[in-house]
This record gives sequence, C-alpha cells and structure tokens, in this order.
Amino acid sequence: MQNKFDVVIFNPILHPDVIMYPQPGEKMNYARLLPTYSREIRIGAGGYTGMALSKLGFKCCFLDAIGNDMFGQFTIDEINRSGFDTSFLSRFDGDHMFCMILVQDGEGGTMVCNYPEKFKATTFDDYMKMIVSSPETDAFYIYSWFWSFVKPNLASQPTSELVKEISKKGIPVFLDINFKTFEAPPEFELNELKKALPYVDYLLPNCYDAEILVGKHDVEATMKKLVDLGANNILLKSGEEGSFLWDGNAIAHLPGYNVDVLDTTGAGDMFGSGLVYGLLSEHTLYESAELANALAAYGISHIKKNKYPDRNQLRNFINETKIR
Repeated sequence: MQNKFDVVIFNPILHPDVIMYPQPGEKMNYARLLPTYSREIRIGAGGYTGMALSKLGFKCCFLDAIGNDMFGQFTIDEINRSGFDTSFLSRFDGDHMFCMILVQDGEGGTMVCNYPEKFKATTFDDYMKMIVSSPETDAFYIYSWFWSFVKPNLASQPTSELVKEISKKGIPVFLDINFKTFEAPPEFELNELKKALPYVDYLLPNCYDAEILVGKHDVEATMKKLVDLGANNILLKSGEEGSFLWDGNAIAHLPGYNVDVLDTTGAGDMFGSGLVYGLLSEHTLYESAELANALAAYGISHIKKNKYPDRNQLRNFINETKIR
C-alpha cells in the first residue's frame, strides 16, 4: 500500500538555489566581482513551499526528474535531510539546473540560471505518468507554469490536461503561477493555462501573473476577469500591500506585516505554504489567507534556514508583529 501524504508538490523545475549574501551596504559592481561573506545552498523553485510545510509538521513529497550531477545529488540529499520521501523523484543521467541568487539590501533575485546542455528534456508523457501514479494525498500543489522557459519541448504540449488529470483525484488543487521572465509567454502555453483554471481550486497569482492572464487593471476588475476565466478561489499576492482574496462571493484585503525585509527569496512559495497549512488545519479560507501572509512575512524577515518557522514560532510571530 502506498504512503499517504498531506501534500504532493508537482514541480517540473525543482533545483538548488545558491544564495549569496554580501556585506550590508555592498552594491553590485559589474567592473569587479562582488565580495560575498556568507552563502547558502538550498532547494529553490517550489522547494521553499515543501520545506516550510515540512517544518510545520506536514508530510510532503515532490514529483520531478532530478539530474545525476552534484547539484542533483544535493537536491536529493537535502530532501532526505528534511524528512521528505524521495520515492516519486526519478533520476536522469545528466546535469541538473541550478540558480545563482544575490541578496542585496533585503531583496532576492535570480541573477543566473544555469541550464545545462544535457539537461533532461522530460516529456509531457513523463509528467502525465508521474501524475497518474502519484501517491494518495490531501492536497496537490502545482508550482509554476510556463515550464517551457526551462524545458522548451513543453511549449506546444496540452499542459492543461495535466491539471485536468490531477483534478480527477478529487482533492484540492493549488496553482502558484510564478512566471519569472519579463518576455511574453508563448501564446499556446498561455491559452493552456486559461484552459486549466477551471480545474484549479486555489489560484495564487502575483500582480504580474495576473497581468499576463487578464491585462493590467485594478484589483476588482482583475478578480472579475480571473473569475470569468473560470478561476475559483483566488489569492492575489501584492507585495507590501499584502494580498487580496476572492472566495467566490466577495473581495477581501489582507494587509501585510510590518517587518524588516532581509531576503525576499521564496516569499511567494511560503505564502502558498501558509494557505495550505491553514486549510489542511481546518481554518477558514480567510484565516488561511492570513496565515499565508504571516508565513511570507516571516520568510522575508529571516535569512538562511531560519526562514522556516515551526508552528510555535509562527504563532509567536503573528502575536508579536504588527500589521501594516
């Protein structure tokens, strides 16, 4: 009998993040190498979501294919150290992707994405097989869309069918779009995302993701247009403004927390973790959205592996930290 998981994370671009922290006040200087005095390697691209949920006591697993080089091995080792089951991660004989991230003045941004020449071109059929054979779970979390910016072979594939297949499992489906590039996404893939939205129970776009889907509008018009596309419950991530919730009936604003921003890397991922944490702990949708805000705020106000609180640390943070 298969293991039962709290959350399965479907992440076609799971990779390590190499995080570099320069001295406070140091600025990037393209004329020379920037001296960095602290660094960390951790699982990025959806790994933050799983790590945060694991620290909060949930049993998670990832679906993806992992390379056989040092970065792929690091990913496997880190997942094992964090208590995840690796049974549903396949290995391929090739190099693994990784990102170099520079944290400057509290911000985190991907500076270099290393896309190896022999990177595994995992096929649509491979991903469909992963989903069909995925283990029993209480929630299915899809990290990112527009996977073709890493795996071009997916640009013309019916990826909405992957989400439709997940929805057949009869469990809540979460989608964090998390579009990274400032170039327009492929039109075919954008249309596939729109076709997938009716099968998503909880949509977690940031303002840029929403603009890609429906154009630039105020919050009310954006929510209405997303609903018209078939989106169900929507949590719009809006940075310092906090977030906006559409629960099928009305829009609610949830203000962010007043924190010192140390590292924004993974903030959106941890927001999603907070939502899942709340809903699987039988909180209301509004209460879960508040937890999403809190976990994201905790993450950006801590660095390195201190980014992930346990339940007591998160509760204390909420009690002791002021809302904006």
